[in-house]
Amino acid sequence: MTALRDAADAASLGSGAIDATQIADVLDSGPYLMELADVVVSDMSGAIFDSLYCRKPLVLLSLGRDLEAHAKADPSALEIAHTDRIGPLVLEPQDLHDAVELMLGDNHPYTEVNEELVRESFVQRGGCAAIAAAGIRSFIVGEPQHHDLQAYVASNVRTAILGKAHDAAMRRLSTTSKAQANSKAVKATTRSPRKLSPVTKALNRLPASLLVTLAKISHHAGMPRAESYLYFRSRDASGREAATRSLAETSATNKSHTTKLNIRATVPKGAAARQELLRRLQDQEEFFGLGLCIEDWARSRPDVARRALYQFYCAAANLRFSRTKNRALHNALVAFANDSQAGTTQVRRAILRDLGYLSEAVALGSSEADEAQTKLVSAANLLGPLAKYLDIAAANEATGLLGQAAITPDGEWLPVGDIKAPIFEMSLMLGFARIVGEENDGAREAMLSITQNAVDALRRRGWAILPRIQAGHRGAVPISSEFPSATWHTTHSGVDGQIHLKVGPLNSHIIIDDRGYSGWSSLAHKPLAEIISNISRDEAEVQYANLYETLVATGRSKYKQQTEPVPDVGKYIFYPMQVMTDTVARLAHINGLRLLQVLAEWGKMSGYKIIVKRHPKCTVAAVKKAIEREQKAGSIVVSNASIHELIAGAEAVVAVNSGVGAEALIHLKPVITTGDSDYAAATTLTRNEAELAEALSRIGTPLTSSEDIKRFLWTFTKRYQVHEADRDATFARFGELTGQFLKDHERKQKNTAANQELSLPNLL
Repeated sequence: MTALRDAADAASLGSGAIDATQIADVLDSGPYLMELADVVVSDMSGAIFDSLYCRKPLVLLSLGRDLEAHAKADPSALEIAHTDRIGPLVLEPQDLHDAVELMLGDNHPYTEVNEELVRESFVQRGGCAAIAAAGIRSFIVGEPQHHDLQAYVASNVRTAILGKAHDAAMRRLSTTSKAQANSKAVKATTRSPRKLSPVTKALNRLPASLLVTLAKISHHAGMPRAESYLYFRSRDASGREAATRSLAETSATNKSHTTKLNIRATVPKGAAARQELLRRLQDQEEFFGLGLCIEDWARSRPDVARRALYQFYCAAANLRFSRTKNRALHNALVAFANDSQAGTTQVRRAILRDLGYLSEAVALGSSEADEAQTKLVSAANLLGPLAKYLDIAAANEATGLLGQAAITPDGEWLPVGDIKAPIFEMSLMLGFARIVGEENDGAREAMLSITQNAVDALRRRGWAILPRIQAGHRGAVPISSEFPSATWHTTHSGVDGQIHLKVGPLNSHIIIDDRGYSGWSSLAHKPLAEIISNISRDEAEVQYANLYETLVATGRSKYKQQTEPVPDVGKYIFYPMQVMTDTVARLAHINGLRLLQVLAEWGKMSGYKIIVKRHPKCTVAAVKKAIEREQKAGSIVVSNASIHELIAGAEAVVAVNSGVGAEALIHLKPVITTGDSDYAAATTLTRNEAELAEALSRIGTPLTSSEDIKRFLWTFTKRYQVHEADRDATFARFGELTGQFLKDHERKQKNTAANQELSLPNLL
């Protein structure tokens, strides 16, 4: 049970044992090993939680002593409080073989009780962050309110959490003090304005009446210091009268409003003093509550008057099950926006739009059409029938699941609790209510078209559609694991039936996959032979001709392209760079900056020129410096010409996992990649610099046959990502994925019913 420390330890295990520390580089070997395991054997280990969640059979091991005697044991420990619901407990070595044999197979005798334990131990329907925050707070203030299983924590964790919180506060205080000291040292003639925190910037731009509203919410949420802070900000925002009136209403129950918020951290002297400080912090419930409130505000973007408010709500909207505060905030914002005396029409209209109430925002427009009103009307027209879905999705955020509205296959809007048809949760991006720039050529139209086609396809197949708001690219969580869902820009996280949508690498194409996108997708680790099996040459040729005509011949790419000519440099390799901070960058075996260096060095020796195009969205200073350095040395040529023209003239395309690599396949160019991607099977994927050097040495010879590339592109654009106008492919893809969910769901129900016939006491 102890981690192996060296080769001698591994050798001592004997034949048939694998030293897990010698596994090839992976970010975390735990999930990898969990996927491979048939049975997990553990003692007092956190691996028990992982195993239960991954539905792996468990055997508890406690050789020669009771689990209660373990150094980490306490009465609420999972292994002690619920031993009979985890798996057989082995006390003697000779019993281990029989215990493992008992747990092999999908229908082991603990299946049912394991499922019950998972439901109690994990939140699988969204809102984990909010519940975790509430749980941590309850430990900090010494008021545990959960079942002991959900409250499982070692006795010293509370002090550790407080210590980290205090240390972080001290670092922030130190940084602020140094900044102020440095500022004072600058001469008055060159002194720059004092840098305001994101919180202060955000609050400075909000109307006083809205600050008072938020302060009232903080009061009801039990955060008096946050309430005080917001009230004093409202006074600064020329809302003295409203703030004074509201303060008078609550002064009888909260005396902390009489003084301005002032948080100070003191430096503890010695270990004993530090422990005393942490004890005092533990007694101050407001310390943790205020921290949570300020963190929410600190993440806001203060670029427009109500931006902080919008970001605050987005954070709450993504924490789906923080019911009380989220719904209170939602309803308060709607009430504020509908109050003609509360603020300007522009601010109120923007709030309604950013909550998803597009129709109400349009109706709130002034009689004289302004630019903002024109954009709202254009957005509503662009959504078409989906505008109604967006309005309902916004209203669904303010009520419980059974009261939320869904549209039946027959077109009737009913509460979820009254619907008999199977339900599909469809996430609608809040950004659908906006008109954005045209740098993404047709991406918005493609997203809306695919969404509408998916809704039509599902309703034709007998599904009711439950529309939900997705406030951003991160944090989308299906509301229930009992029915399937579609979310944007997400990857598989263990939720059955979740379909992942994303703007694809090809213009006007949207990814529809059950695993995710790029290197997380269902195509990422399949061999080419499996992907192209059963794809005929004729149908591949027809689809290839269509792709070439609509994308290459027209010059259309994911982003609008420039018209400057391609540099005349002779034979060259094209390297399209990508955004270094993009999520897919973490899938690189050789990252973008290192790849630039390797190509620059190889180009000097090979006789090929290296043409580099920087990603239009890249703002990383290190990338700019690296390009300038190599360009100055004459190692590369930088161009901003059209992607398709740069690909067409290249001998080969080398990329990490940029979508340009997929476009290069349509040109039938050799493609070398250094990161996992959804199109990697049709390329030469290199996982280290030696493999990259070997692949570069073979440029000039076909790396993948043209026929195989065309057959791959058929699967890539028919069964993975589909064109917005291809209704048949969209219908087929959603039908395939929802059909698989129903089969899996039926199989699980049958297994559960079969397991109910087993008598657990007899088996134990």
